[in-house]
Amino acid sequence: MSAVVVTGQEVPDELIEVPLADSYGTVHATVPAWNVAGLLLHRRPRLERLQLGYQVRENSRIWLLCIPDHGYLPLECYSKAAATKAARAFRRDADDRAVTGYTSADLALWVRAWCSRNPDAVPLLGYD
Repeated sequence: MSAVVVTGQEVPDELIEVPLADSYGTVHATVPAWNVAGLLLHRRPRLERLQLGYQVRENSRIWLLCIPDHGYLPLECYSKAAATKAARAFRRDADDRAVTGYTSADLALWVRAWCSRNPDAVPLLGYD
């Protein structure tokens, strides 16, 4: 099953497919994403169970950052501005080789340092 999440007036750079897990397995949703410094930013979708199926909705407050071909940066940002700031900083640090790799441990190290200085982002649990 795949669903498209409709957003407000903003025009995304592209639509990406993201997995959503529930007790019956994985459902995929197509969500709008914005490319910032090579990372794809999107609102965290949530799956709502209805009487006869599912509905995918956006959590307008939480933003996620996807690194194409590497998965997600393990943090949540509380606004698009915060996600944009994190994406630009991550790209700068990756280009300067301050990010040593794309393993879970490497990304968690960067995220912990970033979140300690930026209260508008929090690390996702289970990535350290």
